[in-house]
This record gives sequence, C-alpha cells and structure tokens, in this order.
Amino acid sequence: MATLRILLMKMHKIKSLISITADDYGLHPSINKAIISCAKQEALQRISVCANGSYIDWDCLKTLQTNGLHIGAHITLVGEKWHTRPYFFTSWRSFIFRLFFSPSTFIEKLQKEIQWQLDQFTCHGLKINHIDSHQHVHVLPKLWPIFYRLALRNHIPAIRIPYVPSFASLKLSFSHLFLQVLSLYRKRTCALAHTPCLGIAHSGRNTAKTFSRECRHVTQQTEFILHPGDDNRALNEHYPSWRFDWEGELSLIHYCLSLPFAKSFL
Repeated sequence: MATLRILLMKMHKIKSLISITADDYGLHPSINKAIISCAKQEALQRISVCANGSYIDWDCLKTLQTNGLHIGAHITLVGEKWHTRPYFFTSWRSFIFRLFFSPSTFIEKLQKEIQWQLDQFTCHGLKINHIDSHQHVHVLPKLWPIFYRLALRNHIPAIRIPYVPSFASLKLSFSHLFLQVLSLYRKRTCALAHTPCLGIAHSGRNTAKTFSRECRHVTQQTEFILHPGDDNRALNEHYPSWRFDWEGELSLIHYCLSLPFAKSFL
C-alpha cells in the first residue's frame, strides 16, 4: 500500500507540472476522433485547432471548452490550403523561400490569412486560449512580430514558444537547434504566457521511453505536444511525408495516466 501511495503521489506531481496538448484537430477524421476520445477521458488539457482544416465540429469544441478544456489556434500556413488566397505550401522550406524572397504584399496576404483563421474561433463562439502554429513557423524572424501583434490584438493570453526545459530534451540536428535558438530569443522579450515544451525532439514519434526520460528533468509547468490519431494507415496515406506514429502517440496519452508511467520514476 505504501508503494502504491508513493506511485500515486509521483503521478499526481508529474500531472500537475505537465499539460498535454493535442495538435492538428481539424485536419483529418482519424485525428479528430482520437483527440475527442482523449478529451472526454480528461486526458488532455489543451487542443490546438487548424481553423482551415476540413473536418471541424465547432459545437463539439465549444462544449469541451465550456467543460474546462483549453482551445487554441494552431495557425496552419504549411501543408493545407489557405482560405483567403489560393496558396498551398507543401513544406516549410518552400514557405520560408516565399516568405523571405517575395515582395511585401505577401506579408499583407499572410496577415489576412492568419486573422481569418483566428476569426473562425470567435465566429463560432470560442475563446482562443493560446496560439501556436503548424511546424512552429511562427517563431521565424518575419513571422514572430505578426503573430505576437495579432495575439495581443485578439486578446490571446498565451503563445507557444517551443524551447525545451533541459539539455536532455535536445535533438542534435541543425533544424532543432536552430528552433531552440530562435525560441530562446523570443522568450526573452515575450510578455504573453508561455512554458517550456516536451515532445519536440521526437515529434510524431514520441514513445513511453523518450517521454519518461524527458520528464525526469521537468521542474516547472511544461507543455507536452502530441499528435494522436487512431488509424496510421489512413493518415500515412494522407500525409506520407510526415512519417508519424499517430497511434503510438495516442497510446502515449493513455500511458501518461497509468501506474507504469509513475513506476518509471522509481
């Protein structure tokens, strides 16, 4: 009984520090089904919604928010069609090329698209609890001022800054290290609420082992970013370049509620 009590105390402590966010709601029915299932089991604290996605049940989201779940804007400028312009960027690389080598009119169009995505929440009666972006493009030099300004203008209290809480969560790749440098720089001057993030180094492929290892270094409120889905085959056909294990990350959310997760800290 004493051991069980200790495990439950450990689980409660970890759960009090880690807020699980499920990204990409609205992109695919399989993603939505997994996210809503986890939300109804109270296994999530946040959902990030792609307002330009084709599969959004706004009434369902409104009910979840009324019940205490935080709903955020997952601004999607890459991998999905824009609503305000006939743009479709297949990767962040093509998007960045257009961002930095296009005339200023592209920035104006980009701002309109971001604002349109934000407007969808208010049009459907939802409060935006936080703002982030697909593939974290909002921390890029030309985009950060736009996101920050629109967050303030739309009274959004929090913004994701994807910096890791410790060196143990670092991934030794150029893109990941560059993201960390940008994020730490944004953190210095950001007046909006933000927390460190887990799940970035193994995005889409997080496992119980990697998560338990990263959690050992958590000492403050931290966001754990996951991408759950309930059908790897359908999702891999739809997003072949992502190479995510959606079902694995769905299982990981349930693992975070289990005693084996607490035992991993003994």
